[in-house]
Amino acid sequence: MSSQKNGSESNLEKISYSKISTFEQCPRQFYLKYELKKRSNAASLPLEIGTITHHGKELVGLALMDNKKPDYEAIRGAVMSGFTGTEKPVFNEDGEQLNIDELTGITKAVAVLGVDELRNKYFFDWMEKCNKSGMTYDEKLKIYFDNIHNLENEDGWNVVACELEFDFPYKGKFRLHGFIDRVDKNADDDYRVLDYKSSKKVFDEKYTKTPLQMFIYTLAVESVYGKIPIEHLYDFMLIGEMQNVCSKGYYKRGETKLLKLWEELEACRQSGIWKPKPSPLCHWCDYCETNPNAEAALKRECQYYSLWTPANKTFEVKKKFDENAVEIEKKTEGFWF
Repeated sequence: MSSQKNGSESNLEKISYSKISTFEQCPRQFYLKYELKKRSNAASLPLEIGTITHHGKELVGLALMDNKKPDYEAIRGAVMSGFTGTEKPVFNEDGEQLNIDELTGITKAVAVLGVDELRNKYFFDWMEKCNKSGMTYDEKLKIYFDNIHNLENEDGWNVVACELEFDFPYKGKFRLHGFIDRVDKNADDDYRVLDYKSSKKVFDEKYTKTPLQMFIYTLAVESVYGKIPIEHLYDFMLIGEMQNVCSKGYYKRGETKLLKLWEELEACRQSGIWKPKPSPLCHWCDYCETNPNAEAALKRECQYYSLWTPANKTFEVKKKFDENAVEIEKKTEGFWF
């Protein structure tokens, strides 16, 4: 279910959590990815393991929605062997449909590798112990399967949606679009949202009081079901941890934060200045030369990255950004929209 579009609101720019959080993390990265549309097709073990483990959780949720006992052996088999996404359209993180044949308009098959193939594809990374948890991926997968039955309609909660798509206008400025991993409802008609994470550890407390992702999901549940959820859970699938987030007053703080980010984004578009925010996260950026998994065609797109690497924890940067320098992007005819 998604909200109805009408009038000029249907022409508003679509904003996903991934899109706005990319801007928050680094306007320069946002500029390269979304304004210049220099997208990466590079795969990585964290990305692919996250995809297949999400699929397993979705299969559990879908069974519970149908008031059926999940077939955990079959679900385990699906996670281990992978699947081909031919039965429904496939969307990227920004809600854009992927792999469309330009001539026929038919969605092509998308192969999602299972654990057995990922273990071979990323053999050395697979066997390496995680620097946060001290576990290998085999050990993490054991935790995943040992806990996959968690939240199986416990305490009166029932699954009402899996991969819930939402698309609605926000204050006449933009459209919020995305997917919620799972929405539950109890006998009192209260709602809660769940988001699956394949991260190495739970979030630090400073990120749990007003998580922008959960605020956007709150707005989505409010748009679709007419009520604000009373619980917001992150399910850290590979470490067996649940984290309840959003403290009192998060709704107002989230609203302020989201609108402030939008204003800053609009200001960048007006000025043509997309200031980088170099940090250790640069090492995993698609446009950073130190990222071993970045595509060759993209990894030198940004010159302002942090030189930090796991082996060289420095505060130095490749090149300092100067707003007055000639590198600043200027508005050119036919580009800005």
